[in-house]
Amino acid sequence: MITFALALALSSVTVFSSPGEGYDTFRIPALIETPEVRGSQLGDRALLAFVEARQSQLDAANNTIVMKRGDITGTKWGPLQRIAEPPGGSYNNPCVVFSGTKLIMHFQHYPAGTHEFDVLPGFSGPRAVRGFQMESLDGGRTWSSPRDVTQQVKPEVAATIASGPGIGIELKHGEHKGRLLMPYNFRAGNRWWVYTAYSDDRGVNWKQGFQVVTPSRMNANEVQVAELADGSVMLNARNQAKDGFRCVALSQNGGESYSPAILDKQLIDPVCQGAFLSSVDGERTTLYFSNAMDPKARRNGTLQVSDDLGVSWKKVATVELDSFQYSSIVKQGNSMVVLYEMMVDKRYQIKLKRIPLK
Repeated sequence: MITFALALALSSVTVFSSPGEGYDTFRIPALIETPEVRGSQLGDRALLAFVEARQSQLDAANNTIVMKRGDITGTKWGPLQRIAEPPGGSYNNPCVVFSGTKLIMHFQHYPAGTHEFDVLPGFSGPRAVRGFQMESLDGGRTWSSPRDVTQQVKPEVAATIASGPGIGIELKHGEHKGRLLMPYNFRAGNRWWVYTAYSDDRGVNWKQGFQVVTPSRMNANEVQVAELADGSVMLNARNQAKDGFRCVALSQNGGESYSPAILDKQLIDPVCQGAFLSSVDGERTTLYFSNAMDPKARRNGTLQVSDDLGVSWKKVATVELDSFQYSSIVKQGNSMVVLYEMMVDKRYQIKLKRIPLK
């Protein structure tokens, strides 16, 4: 007999279908679960799925940040909700974090007519990438207006900045308990660097951590972070240098600075975003990672787990054997929920699959 959980694991749910709902392409998924907080406006627990809604497959194609609200199983989804529509240009890289009853989203604005390789350093102007923050106190039903946080999160030398994409985290352990971390990368010249922006007042103000030292053979790009049981933070980043492996680093001071990055030669990667998450039980940390586990192609979507802080990794499941690109993951009890991109007939589809954990 096939159980309900196994049936979900064997099939996927399409959350955003390209083209559709007035847009040519949906890309760059971010998934978060809202808790049920008694006495708040949050309501029932829910899954929130964020993506860029584009007018073409280009990275800067008049992108709007949109969201759908799903039930806790991820099988039923509400209507598309437009969260942030740019007055011109494109909004990119939704990255979300939940703190108390507040949901915070960071994203960036590319001016009209620009793209990643023709923008300039600076906090304002016709060719400057700017950073924004929006907040929701009712589980994503309504949102504040975009607030410009460029000078708080963008280094002076940066031409581009990109939050995540995916999720930020709130530290639950150690001396920096309660701190919010948003993972970022930036381009300066022909190289990319990673760092975390951090807030000790639930997102009212942000500071920039130091960029991670990377040797010339690495080029750390899209990035996620996860907390360990002792309050330290592990960083996991795409490697733009095409080495075929992920970049990892460790912070002992709440994301303010990190050890020099090294290559994790167990985490094979074709130069693509990956999802990274931790769960802590007492003194034990379990790490979860999903990506396109192939050295050259965005295929073979794989969920892996580590019980020894990344010293070794074990395969949990193949999410998709063929096309698999960006992803975002949530842990629910004894299962993982994976929101991911795949190509079907040369069009991006955003799908969700539940994977039981052994």
